Amino acid sequence: MRPCLALLLTLAAVNLAGQEPIRTADITVRGLKAADFPRIRKLADNVYSYEQIDPTKRVVTVNNLIVVTADGVLIAESQGTVENVQRLIADVATLTKQPITYLVVGSEHGDHVGGIEAFPKSVTVLASPYSASKLKRPAEAIPETKKVLTLGGTEIDILFLGRAHTGGDLEVYLPRERILFMSEVFVNRVFPSMANGYPSEWIATLRKAEAIAPAWFVPAHGFVDSADVLRDEERNYRLAIEQVVAEGKRLHDAGVPLDQALARADFGPYAGWTRRENNAAGALQRVYLELEGKLQGAAAAAPSIQGRWKLLAAEDLRADGTTARYPWGRQPAGSIVVEGTACYVQIMSTDTPSFSAATPSPVEQMRASLLSSYIAYSGPCTIDEAAGKVTLKVDAAWRPDYVGTEQVRFFRFDNGRLIFGPAPGSIRSGDERLSRRLTLERVH
Repeated sequence: MRPCLALLLTLAAVNLAGQEPIRTADITVRGLKAADFPRIRKLADNVYSYEQIDPTKRVVTVNNLIVVTADGVLIAESQGTVENVQRLIADVATLTKQPITYLVVGSEHGDHVGGIEAFPKSVTVLASPYSASKLKRPAEAIPETKKVLTLGGTEIDILFLGRAHTGGDLEVYLPRERILFMSEVFVNRVFPSMANGYPSEWIATLRKAEAIAPAWFVPAHGFVDSADVLRDEERNYRLAIEQVVAEGKRLHDAGVPLDQALARADFGPYAGWTRRENNAAGALQRVYLELEGKLQGAAAAAPSIQGRWKLLAAEDLRADGTTARYPWGRQPAGSIVVEGTACYVQIMSTDTPSFSAATPSPVEQMRASLLSSYIAYSGPCTIDEAAGKVTLKVDAAWRPDYVGTEQVRFFRFDNGRLIFGPAPGSIRSGDERLSRRLTLERVH
C-alpha cells in the first residue's frame, strides 16, 4: 500500500507543478534547456503561440503569435535571426498548408525584427509609422490606433494602445477568441526594460489593454503560461513598472544623483526578476529623464479613467448650461473607482440630518431620507476610452431593482478632472430634461 501511496503523491505533485509553474522567465530556473525549444502552444482553434530562445538574451524566450485562416497565416513578430525565422516558417508549415500572408511588427528591436528578410517576399509587413522606416524590408505603416483585417473570415485587430517599450508598439487582438498579443508592452517576469521606453505612458498603455479584458495576454518574452497565470502576470508587470517609476521619483525628488540611484533603489518583490542586473539602471535613467522633461519626443500620456476619483460636485444642468439643482446638495461626497474591468460608484449627501437625538427614532423617516440621499452600485464594466463610454453591468446596488441592469455612462477630461454622467438630457424634472454632471479629481 505504501509504494502505491507514494506513487499517487508523486503524480499529484507533478500535476500540481503543471498547474502552477515556477514564476520566472529564466528557462534554467524551470529546469529547461535550449534543446527543449522551440515550443508551440495551441491557444484556440487555429491560434498558436511560438516560443523560441531569444538569441540576444539566451535564458529567456522570444515569442510569436500564429493565426491560421482559410486565406493565409498572420504572424506577429520576427525571430531575431535568419536561422530562427527559417525554423519558425518550417514549424508553421507543420500546422497548415496555407501561406504566410501578413507579418506584424510590434517592436522594431533586433530580437523582434532580426531575420525579417527570411520571410517570403509575398508577405505584407505591417508596422507603426515609428518603426516602419527602421526595417530591412518595405512595410506598410499603420497610422491608426486600430486597423481591422478580415482574413479567411477571422477578424484580426492591429492596435496601437500607446507608447510603452518603444515609440511605436503594436498589439494584435482576436476579438472572437479574446486573445491579445502584447509584443513588448507585456513581458512575463522579466524586469522592465525601459532604455527606449516611456514610463508613465507605458502604465497607461497597460491599463488600456486591461480594459479590453482579453482571455489571453500573450507576452513577447517569458513563458506563455496558462491564461489565468498570464492575466495575473500582466497585472504584476504593470505593478513592477509602477514600482520602478515610484522609486525613480522618490530618489529624484530626494536629490539622489542618477549614478547613485540604482544602489539606493528598492524594487520590492520585483528585485529578483530575471535580468534585473541588465535593465534596472536604464529604467531609472529613463524615469529621471521623464521627470526632467528630457525624453526625446515624449508626450503627455493620454488621460485614462482607470484609478480612484473623488467627487467634487454633482449638478443637474439645463439645456443652456445653467444649474437647475444639486441632487446631493452643494457639497456631496463620493467616489468612482475603475480598476481594470471592475467599476464602483458611490455618491452621498452631506446634508442628511441626524436622527440620533429624536426619541423615539423616526425609523421610516430616517430610512426614506437616507435612501434618497445615497446611491451606490458596482459590477464588471466595459470601457471605451476613445469614445468616452462606460457600460457597467450592475451586480450589487443600494437599490435591488438596479441589480442586473446595464448602466451606460459617458466621460471626458477637463484640465485633469473627470466629467462623468449619463447621456445628456436623460434626467427628468417635471416637463424639463436635464443633464447630470459629476465632477471628480483623481486621488490614485
